[in-house]
Amino acid sequence: MITKGIWNGHYDYGERIRKRVSRLTSTKFTIEIIETADRRFTGTVQDDLTTGGTEGIGKIEGTINSNKIKFIKRMPVMTLIVDKNGARKVLKKRHPSIYYSGIFSADKRIVTGEWHFKARILWMGYFPRFVTRQSGTWTMSNDI
Repeated sequence: MITKGIWNGHYDYGERIRKRVSRLTSTKFTIEIIETADRRFTGTVQDDLTTGGTEGIGKIEGTINSNKIKFIKRMPVMTLIVDKNGARKVLKKRHPSIYYSGIFSADKRIVTGEWHFKARILWMGYFPRFVTRQSGTWTMSNDI
């Protein structure tokens, strides 16, 4: 079972994004676990905008099986990183679901793992743009 309360962490970008946007290496986030039942949990997530995060408060829902955790992160709007200086563009579109999986440390206070979102088509006006699957790593801890 995951502990209710605040978990702080960061996610790192995969090699493709890192090459395109060299200034950004890691984005901080805060998750609040609100509900737990059996092996399921729900909560909220907020990225740190100063480290390249997505705007708004998102929702998470996931499962725990032994020492493994999986959850889906759903942010309210999409933010694109548009240049090497970290300039961002907020679109009036829902961000695609982001899939997280990880493993707890022995004391269940630290989680490390990988994240990804699936390949998709992003419409920029009348022009479709194919966006390949993107991924990276993440970690979070409960500092009680």
